[in-house]
Amino acid sequence: AGVVTVVAEGSWHDIAGAVRVPNRDPDALAQSLRFHVERSRENEALSRSARVAIASEWSWEVRAAELERLYSEL
Repeated sequence: AGVVTVVAEGSWHDIAGAVRVPNRDPDALAQSLRFHVERSRENEALSRSARVAIASEWSWEVRAAELERLYSEL
């Protein structure tokens, strides 16, 4: 089964495939977790989407290229 990423609303970066829940709302968090535990097929699709987004935006290669670009502008 896929692993779902659950994040609080207002997180500093929008992650494709992540499930958002309201800040300081433990009931909403529990409901979201329960919902996704019961739906493994949908979790796999969300997991694939998040994995692609992370790999394309947050890999070491991408971060290094971004840092190199920033340093070249100094």
